[in-house]
Amino acid sequence: MKKNNPHKNIEIILSLLAFIGIWIGLSYNLGGPIYSDELLYIEMGLNNQRVANYGNRYFHVYLQKAFMALAPTPLDGLRVYWAFLIALTALLVYWSARLFLKDNNFIHGLVAVAIFFSYHMISDYAGVTSVDITAMMMTTALLFVYVLYLRTEKKWLVYLLGTLSFLAFKTKETTLFANVVLFGFFFGREGKFAFKNVVPYLKSLVLGFLGGIGLFIILDAAILGKPFFAISPATFREVFQNYAYTGGFRREPVSWYNAYLLNDILIPFLAFVFSGMKLNTKAITPQRKILWAFPLLLVSFITLNMLKIPWGFIERFFFPALPTIAFLAPQGILLNKPADKKATIHMGLVALIALLAVLGMRQFGMAYVENIDWNYGKFLDSVYFPVMLSLAILLLIMADKQTFLTFGFMLFFLVSWLMPQISHNYKYIYVEPTTGMKYETKYYPWLAFKEDIPISNDVEMFTTATIYENSEGETRMLSNNPYDILGMYNMLFDMRINRDNLTLVYHQEDIAEQILAQPYDFILLSVDDWQYLQTNSSKTVAQLKGEYSFQSDADEILVLLTLQDQ
Repeated sequence: MKKNNPHKNIEIILSLLAFIGIWIGLSYNLGGPIYSDELLYIEMGLNNQRVANYGNRYFHVYLQKAFMALAPTPLDGLRVYWAFLIALTALLVYWSARLFLKDNNFIHGLVAVAIFFSYHMISDYAGVTSVDITAMMMTTALLFVYVLYLRTEKKWLVYLLGTLSFLAFKTKETTLFANVVLFGFFFGREGKFAFKNVVPYLKSLVLGFLGGIGLFIILDAAILGKPFFAISPATFREVFQNYAYTGGFRREPVSWYNAYLLNDILIPFLAFVFSGMKLNTKAITPQRKILWAFPLLLVSFITLNMLKIPWGFIERFFFPALPTIAFLAPQGILLNKPADKKATIHMGLVALIALLAVLGMRQFGMAYVENIDWNYGKFLDSVYFPVMLSLAILLLIMADKQTFLTFGFMLFFLVSWLMPQISHNYKYIYVEPTTGMKYETKYYPWLAFKEDIPISNDVEMFTTATIYENSEGETRMLSNNPYDILGMYNMLFDMRINRDNLTLVYHQEDIAEQILAQPYDFILLSVDDWQYLQTNSSKTVAQLKGEYSFQSDADEILVLLTLQDQ
């Protein structure tokens, strides 16, 4: 990369401005933590907890903690943190695609970013700070630094690779497979494999790795009060023990190719495969080819992992490899620079016609499906895209070289496919926020009584699992896990309560005895719980009415009792 290239400097500035704009825009998502894992990591960060069996998650915990601490509320911090992860990953995807080959230009970067934003996981997890999304950002950072080193050969990048390798590992174990790119250092400039080739890099990689360990020692000492927590043998034992599942499957294993690669991300994955095969016929070095190994190794690992863990197919396990597919997919695009001004004008006209054709086909398709009383999305998935994909594959097989016609058709196909995917994400982040609705459902008891629930680090609360068990849907209200409930309270109200502050009753027949065991600052019951008490324990109800104030939510499905002033 040339140092004094004004066009490159402008591109860097524009990409950084785009990163900031995307970060700000995505921060206005309405999602929040809705799964137990996310709530656990929030609790670990807010209360500075040492949870050894999740010892390989602490870089995610610390990053998340920083955003929660800097924001006005932890929830605001989580939303900004999620937006940061997505925006930074997009920036890294752009430059990884842009710098991968010497002849690449901004079009490769833009196509890669568009593919990344076509993934439905972005709207499916909007505002949900899954550790797999942090792992995705970390693996993309590691691979970007590797690509940047191949272009610049600056030694400090090798140190940074070592550091990122350790930090990524302390985010999640699936990031380990991104380190396959380090085998690129075993190849010389001529592309020949030899162990001696890696020797000049070993010292820098090891020192960088040790630097990552040193950083963690400082973080563990400052936050947990235990400097060697991250690298303690006891921590590693607990981590391995955490995966010692026995007793068969809760969900049977399924093929990742059928369920995901050739389904949800069919076109990006086919483009990823095509690019790898096409570049294999060129004089591309093994150092670059090795990047294709990461997604394939990861899917092999998580496939075999289904034999060990009982949960079957879990989409988010593959998140770390999605940006890699996005920035490698456009590498098969060989854009010949127009020979003269006339050729440039011709290419511009072809591009304009292709884009207008996309809009025309969209209007035609929507009018057609309305006429036959069908769904436009189903028309795209079932008819339009399969036909277009077939034609694109045929064109790739038959065309010997790029012409204005092939360029125009491929642009037409790519934009036709990308537009609905990106608009899908926009719709379900901002217009009909999927995770926002799930968040409002799960947190409904807190949100319904937000102005009346006592807020204190010394609060004593009482609730039942009936609220969770009586609700329906993908994300039910509250939880039957006490640590989820604590995490929700702490996150919403920026408190630091622990297990001693919560009494959670699982069976209605136990409510009467435990609800009078001590005074509680507030009691949260379902209407079923309250009716059960009225029917089976009138004395308990009478005593509660003398000590607590009562109110119901607007939907009359919950009852809140708050302790009267003594």
